[in-house]
Amino acid sequence: MQGVPDTMKFGVVQKMRILVLIIISIVVYWLTYLAGGKKGRAAFCGAMAAVIAFLGPYVVEYFDGNKSPKQEIEGNSQFNYAKDQVNIADESENEQIDSENNEKPNKDEHDETEGESNAECISFMGENHEPSGAATNVNVSGWEKDSDYDIAGKTYDGGVKITIYDMFSALDGNSSNISNEITSEIYYALNSDEISKLSEDDQHFAGKFVIGKETDGSPSTAVISILIDGREVYNSGEVNCYSLDIPAFDVELSGKKEMVIKTVCQHKGNPLVIGMVDND
Repeated sequence: MQGVPDTMKFGVVQKMRILVLIIISIVVYWLTYLAGGKKGRAAFCGAMAAVIAFLGPYVVEYFDGNKSPKQEIEGNSQFNYAKDQVNIADESENEQIDSENNEKPNKDEHDETEGESNAECISFMGENHEPSGAATNVNVSGWEKDSDYDIAGKTYDGGVKITIYDMFSALDGNSSNISNEITSEIYYALNSDEISKLSEDDQHFAGKFVIGKETDGSPSTAVISILIDGREVYNSGEVNCYSLDIPAFDVELSGKKEMVIKTVCQHKGNPLVIGMVDND
């Protein structure tokens, strides 16, 4: 058998107290009425104040104990159980929708997977340059789509950015009288096992070279070549700060072990910036 509901727990003792206090207030009223005068009325007011002070907490307790129908329903355990089941069902449905959305392939995930696959096939090993003194600098970094542009104002989805300069000549700017030949070689290891797993079309390294906008009119010139296992398979011819149509490259990598990007730069003035990017 279930316990007594909360709405019925306002006990008999409390009701008796209220009844007694009401009787006392009536008696006091009749006594003050018979006595008359200001003193009698003052006594009556004082008595009523005392009665209200004692009666107030019990009245509050009574009305607090008697909840509205809506409060009773919300306090009912069966109602709460049903509400919890609805919430659980909603959460389960939302989780199912999220799971279905996560299972749907999107272009970004495909691009990331393709990038990881390329990284497994071609690995950057390092860069060497001559002369190797502190004044000679060759920086190899990623081409940033949001900040790197070629001299035609175009940008690309990734690639390699090569910056070549002599520090003293660059400090003088394009009017510098200092000219140096700088030879840079960038080394990549080729994973022939992973490359062999690709389709025949994907076993090629294809793209183009562009001159970066940061070259800013440098009088430098350069010749760029690609060597596969020590054999030259591409040569750009001489390029400068105005070269817009450098020949594209398409190199077969199947069964190969090493690739070198070689740049022979006649440097003078501002740094020469070269981008190795997709041929879009």
